[in-house]
Amino acid sequence: MIENLDSDYCSFFDLREMVIAYGYPCTSSMYYLLPGVGLHRGIREIHTDKEVMPMLDAYNGLEVIAMYVEEGPKPLMVLTPKGKVLKDPEVNPINGVNPVDVDMSGPVEVDKGRQVGGEGGGQVGGDYEHVEGDESDPDYAEEDDDDETDSYNPSWLDEDLEGPDDDDIFKRKDKKVDEQSAEELNINIDEWLSDPGDDDELQTLRGSGEDSNQINHPEFNEDVDMKNPVMKKGMKFTNVTVFRKALREWQVQGGYDIKFVKNESTRVTAICKEKKCGFRIHASNMQCEKTFQVKSIIPNHDCHRTYNNHLVTSTYIANKYINKLRDDPYVKVDSFEKEIRRELTVDVSKWQLYRAKKKAREVIDGDMVEQYNRLVDYLETVRLLMEDIGSVEQRGWSFISDRQKGLLETFKDLMPNAEHRFCMRHIYANFRKVFKGKELKDALWRAASAGTVWEHEAYMKKIEKMDGAAYNWLKKIPQEQWCRSHFRTSSRCDILVNNLSESFNSYILEARDKPIVSMLEWIRRKLMSRFQVKRMGMEKYTGTICPKIDKKLEVNIDKARDCFAHFAGEFKFEVDCHDQTYMVDLKAMTCGCRMWDLTGIPCKHAVSAITLNKQKPDEYIHPCYTRDTYLNVYK
Repeated sequence: MIENLDSDYCSFFDLREMVIAYGYPCTSSMYYLLPGVGLHRGIREIHTDKEVMPMLDAYNGLEVIAMYVEEGPKPLMVLTPKGKVLKDPEVNPINGVNPVDVDMSGPVEVDKGRQVGGEGGGQVGGDYEHVEGDESDPDYAEEDDDDETDSYNPSWLDEDLEGPDDDDIFKRKDKKVDEQSAEELNINIDEWLSDPGDDDELQTLRGSGEDSNQINHPEFNEDVDMKNPVMKKGMKFTNVTVFRKALREWQVQGGYDIKFVKNESTRVTAICKEKKCGFRIHASNMQCEKTFQVKSIIPNHDCHRTYNNHLVTSTYIANKYINKLRDDPYVKVDSFEKEIRRELTVDVSKWQLYRAKKKAREVIDGDMVEQYNRLVDYLETVRLLMEDIGSVEQRGWSFISDRQKGLLETFKDLMPNAEHRFCMRHIYANFRKVFKGKELKDALWRAASAGTVWEHEAYMKKIEKMDGAAYNWLKKIPQEQWCRSHFRTSSRCDILVNNLSESFNSYILEARDKPIVSMLEWIRRKLMSRFQVKRMGMEKYTGTICPKIDKKLEVNIDKARDCFAHFAGEFKFEVDCHDQTYMVDLKAMTCGCRMWDLTGIPCKHAVSAITLNKQKPDEYIHPCYTRDTYLNVYK
């Protein structure tokens, strides 16, 4: 026993004197173990004073220093401090104490600030400093830690560091400490000394070449075992993240709530939230390998199931039910709450479920702000699309809209030569708010549907006679934007309403509330599948003209029975139909009614002239309606 040991003045010779006082020869080698490191990597030999200060710094604030002594050869003679040679080398040369009289049942320990060895006391100094664990994971961070006294269990010494017949040289004695005690700071000495890796068998300080029997500990398979996790002592995990996830799932399924005494990247200690419950688990990294292992566990709870479990967070719900929310993103909160109650037997709030749905949606569809930042990447795709479509002068673009504000100016600025039509259904919806009646409605639709200018003007005069205010209201709208008689013929389209866009809008309804990039990707994939279906369907079709166009042509052929064509020379014909006469030019593929010009499908007047010319009407269909063109578009 060495008294008056001060850490500020402690030297190599002081430690050697302490070792000699315990009966070891002065030729013995001294070692210390780094806190939290196993024997393979944590053992350090003390040669000189250079190794003493790092040891004291490493154990700063801790009560016990783990030291090892390897007994050396006994000296042939011992010289006392007064210069006398002792005949009996067993007598201690420092204080003359015979080692056989020293009580060796006590601990070989350095008690910093209290005692060194037996009951005498020498102050070493150093303040106890509590180092908080890495609580970087918000789901596992604890708001507060209840006071807890760790029951000391020295079984780890027998299992990991000493043989079955060795003396327990690290036996702990309860002492009053001036500073905060280890119990107050939730430090379990046996767990601290065993981290991060424990050996299955004691090896000599200088290494051992002897083979040891390896213990086969169970390994946790995240893909299989996570559905119903059960933890045992020695169980191995891929990393600390998988361990935390499995521990949470295990406790939630059991109906218990836990808190984390230590929650670091290299070690985790958790206990039950109920103070009187004995559940406890400790796990840490294994030595010399990247594996997380359960080192000690008391698996059974002494408390009852809890229904207000803080482990069931919105993040936990989002991760656990990610597939359900992917398949049914619009699930109602009430039904979702009942399902969680049935499966987990816990109470969750509606706000938790709203947040869980939001987090799951961010995982599935991506963050909205981030996606808008990525929108620039789509500009290249738009540029390629514009090159493929061609310019307005090349293709003669036509747009139809519902008269949204700002579109007129936008089209004038970006595409001044493009045709811009208004949806007639939206025009009538505004018209009938002021001008009601079926007679005005029918006159309005006839004026819009007329193929020729003179027919359109005739119907507009009827509207003026019925209601002058209605006539003036319609005249404010440019005629080329709602009258078929004023439409351009380059687009081969005579539609008056925006049903095509409305149908497409309904087709992509599911994607409309997604973030911008996710929406575009959803639409792209949907159209990709649709194109493939259309292409495969047309490949099975044996006709020359597309089926819907062929049906329209059949209708015109049937109507042609009321028309009578007269040959006028050079593929030109005059066709009488009821009280009107129309000029048909087969070479120019035009008709006075303008319907053949607008659509590219021979009208009833053109069919009558084609029949008189002994030809087939489908020979005069515009090439855009053929099977070959269709397949070329959808390839």
